[in-house]
This record gives sequence, C-alpha cells and structure tokens, in this order.
Amino acid sequence: MKTICKKIIALMLVAILISFNFSFAVTQSEINEQKNKQTQLNNQINDAEEKKKEVEQEKSETLKEVESLNSQIDGYESQIDELDSQIATANAQIKESEEKIKQNEAEQAKQEELLKQRLVYVYESGETSYLDFLLSSDNLMDFISNYFLVSEVTQMDKGLLDNGLLDNLAKQKQEIEDSKKQIEESKQTLTTAKASKESVSSQLKTAKSEKDSKVANLTEQEKAIQKEIDEIKDYEKSVSYKLDAMEKAWKEQNTPKNNTNTTNGGNSTYTNGGTSTYGFGYPVANHNTSNEYGVKKSYYHAPIGHTGLDFTVGEGTPVYAIGDGIATLNYDPPSGWGKNILILHKVNGNKIYSFYAHLNSICVAENSWVTKGTLIGYSGNTGSFSQGAHLHFEIRTPNPSWYSNCQNPRNYLP
Repeated sequence: MKTICKKIIALMLVAILISFNFSFAVTQSEINEQKNKQTQLNNQINDAEEKKKEVEQEKSETLKEVESLNSQIDGYESQIDELDSQIATANAQIKESEEKIKQNEAEQAKQEELLKQRLVYVYESGETSYLDFLLSSDNLMDFISNYFLVSEVTQMDKGLLDNGLLDNLAKQKQEIEDSKKQIEESKQTLTTAKASKESVSSQLKTAKSEKDSKVANLTEQEKAIQKEIDEIKDYEKSVSYKLDAMEKAWKEQNTPKNNTNTTNGGNSTYTNGGTSTYGFGYPVANHNTSNEYGVKKSYYHAPIGHTGLDFTVGEGTPVYAIGDGIATLNYDPPSGWGKNILILHKVNGNKIYSFYAHLNSICVAENSWVTKGTLIGYSGNTGSFSQGAHLHFEIRTPNPSWYSNCQNPRNYLP
C-alpha cells in the first residue's frame, strides 16, 4: 500500500507540474500519453477496489469469530457464576457443621463432668445405700418424696454409668465430621472446576482481544484504501479535465482560422482594445475604472489594499479573456467573489493568471481552452464583496492564490 501511495503522490506531483507547464502547442503523442495515464489510473482504482473487498471480507469473517468467542465467554462466565453459588453453599454447610461439632463437644464435655462429679460422690458416700436413705424418712410423705428422688438419681446413674449418652454424642460428632469432610471434598472439586473454567475463559478473552485488534486494524486498512481510491479518482478527474483541454487545444490549433477573433465561449469578435507586451488585451470594451490597484479602504481585506481593477460597467456587459489559456470556474469562494473565472496563461514559460469576479453569468465550461477575445461571461453584482454592478479584475503570478500573488494589472494590460 505504501508503494501505491508513493506512486500516487509522484504521479500527482508530475501532473501538477505538467498541467501548469505544458506548452499550449499540443501534440498527438502528448494526448496519447495522457490517455495512457488515465488508463493506468483506472486500473489502479480497480485494483484498490478489489483489495478493499478482500479487507471487508476478512473483517466480516473476523467479526463472526468475535461473536462466537463472545458466546463461549458468556457460557463459561455463566458456569463460573453457578460454581461460585455452589461453593458459597458448601462454605455455609461447612460452617454449619463446624457449629454442630462445637455444640456436640460442649454437651459431651458437660456429661463427662457430671459423670466425674457423680463418681466422686459415690466414692465419698462409702457404704451408704439407697435403702438406708429411704429408712431414714421421718414419715410417709417424706418416704414417698425420697423414693422419687432415689428413682431419678438411679436413672441418671444408669445413663452415666452405662455411657449411653456419651456414646451417642461421640457417634453424632463422628457423623458431623464425616459430613463436613464430604462437603469440603465437594468444595475442593468445585474450586478445581472453577479454576479450570476461569483458565479457559481467560484464554477466550485473550483470543477475543486479538480478534478485536485485528478488526480495528482491518478497519484502518479499509479507511486507508478508501482514501487511496478517493485520491486516485480525484487525480484521474484532473487528468480527464486536462485531456479534454488538450484535445480541444489540438482541435483548435488544427482548425483553419480566419483573421477575425472568433471564440469558443460565445460569438464575440472583440479585439480586446490592443495588445500589451504580454500579448494581453482588455477584459471589457469600456476601460474606465472606479478603483485602482492598491487603493486602501476599510472594507478591503488584503494588506496591499485593493487587489485589482474595478471596471465601471453595468450588469450584463460582455467580459472577454485577455489571452489564450485554460479556464477554471469559481476558483475563489463564490460567497465573497460571486461567480468568478480564473484563466491560466503561459507567457515565455511563465505562468500568469487573470481573474474575473462578480459575474452575472458564465459562458465557458470548466477546464475549457479559451483564446484571446473569447466571450467568457457577463458582468454583474454577485458575491458579498461587491458594492454594485462592475467587473473586478486581477492579475496573479506566479501562483493563483489570492492577494499574496496579486500584481498591478496596469503592468499587464495594453
């Protein structure tokens, strides 16, 4: 692509130099050369258009891959969220089991302490029996009360001495610990599965990022190719205009002429009021002016003041080319200058431009070849710079841009 761009720039530079420096005496070989250049440019446009299609196709396929990766990433993210939920549940169950184990251990410790206390009591009481305790009752009511008390103590002693309660508590503790172990093993499995899916998801995200970068790069390539196409088309258009002008010039110089100054812009036979040392005539038949070059007024924008001559002609007065050249329509912004024409003349190898502004209408085509005395338009009052119907006329050299290249037209007119 860089090579193509370099070729385009080189061709454009050559074209600019040629377009403003070719001799007005056109040869058939020059016309053929211009046609070959136009064909080459059209081939370049076709090649660039084909390359653009390839980039667009590759971009489309990459976008589909990105869409597929997005779908896979969403799936893995959903699975990871589910695993996170299951891990959270497992953590809650483990915490609950740990609480139960603590409660079981506390109850077991309590029962063991009661057993110790009872054994100590039995040891300290010596030979005292339950029967002695009952016979020591003062009356029947006291005997009955003592009997129920002995029954309760006997039942408790039986449970403690047989270790049934302690065995049950130990069994419950083991069951809880086994359940906790299973939950922890399940949690470990879930954690391992989550890590695996996170690894795959990370790889997918990396692949997606690479695809996104590729899409961005292809988009930039697409823009660059389109810019290249636009530049070639613009250049081809200028070559086409130049080719038209050369063919018209060829036709003009090979068409027998009479002594009258017939024009290809209109039916005028105006002789331009004489000829200057540059071969130029006047742009209008009335040579009177209202403003000279260099006059300073508040509404003049250029530092030099007035940049040309204002010919005092009414609206609809014929305006003529001061010499042979190629016409460009509305070279300067019409908002200020109104309808305007810029004509490139070549005198002794030097480029001189004549400028005609505030026209009411234009009689020549874009990039057309005009000869001295050609009717190119009619004076008017168009554009915001105009203060009334007149012809604003300038001479610019060596470049066509405004005021820095403006010269005193009096030095170029008869």
